Amino acid sequence: MQKEQYVICVGSGGVDNYFTLSHWPKLGVQIVARPIGKYVGGLVSNACNVLAGYGAHTYLMGMVDTTPDGQFVLDTLKAGGVDMAYYRQDKNYTACVCNIYLVDGERTIFVGIPEEHERFSFTPEQIEGLCGAAYIYTTLDQIEGIENGYEVIAKAKACGATVCVDMESYQPDEIHQKYLPLCDIIFVNDHDFEVLSGGKDELIYCKTLLENGAKLVVITKGSKGGSVYSKDMLFDYPAFPVKAIDTTGAGDTFNASFVYGLLQGMCLKKAAVFAAAAAARAVTQLGPQGGVTDVATVQDFMQSYGQQ
Repeated sequence: MQKEQYVICVGSGGVDNYFTLSHWPKLGVQIVARPIGKYVGGLVSNACNVLAGYGAHTYLMGMVDTTPDGQFVLDTLKAGGVDMAYYRQDKNYTACVCNIYLVDGERTIFVGIPEEHERFSFTPEQIEGLCGAAYIYTTLDQIEGIENGYEVIAKAKACGATVCVDMESYQPDEIHQKYLPLCDIIFVNDHDFEVLSGGKDELIYCKTLLENGAKLVVITKGSKGGSVYSKDMLFDYPAFPVKAIDTTGAGDTFNASFVYGLLQGMCLKKAAVFAAAAAARAVTQLGPQGGVTDVATVQDFMQSYGQQ
């Protein structure tokens, strides 16, 4: 009997409060900000929701507080089909709350990070789940914040899990340098690639990452599409031109959709095009979960652009 293929996303959800502005004000000027909604946010939870929307068995493994906002996160993710069996509520934990201001489709994000979080360790049950996962999706900040994070992710990788990491939070410090070799698939946008590479040539640095253990390096480049590097091939994939309403969560949608493609056995090029289409469709929707939809919707979007 074939073992179930599931994904575990390691990270904690937060709350995004959305506002619209007529224009971005100068410093010291008062302006009316009109509230337009509250959404579940967070890099990892957004990606997790996208995967669950496609029907992939996806767990979110993390922590949230016991406040109404925390319950909102929990209830919303459950309703979206995310398996919350490994998720914990703790009164000593403070969820991240972001205020997002939209002006003509572009957004400015104010991230409210608590001064101190209640740190936790992976439990024996969570470790067993991680070691049985086909894919683990997370960020370096999330893993670094877990007391036994490095050891457990290394163990899960040794058990056969493919570790996928969004490098948006990458900093060129000693801690992140230590965690970098854990990454099988590196997702990074072009801006953060400059931080990751220290300004080195893209091709040369990606080859270095692959020589040091990465299986794939996937670079997103906005309206220019992006590039995928593996030990056997290098290719660029196109973007899908759309009028953006809200770009929040586009990267999370791309990454999750790429992982879904791999989970379904797509070749790298097909997975990249599917992910690019999903991300492009996502920015035409409002909210960080604009990418949450079913596979058929993304395929219809691709076909409207002449892609299969």
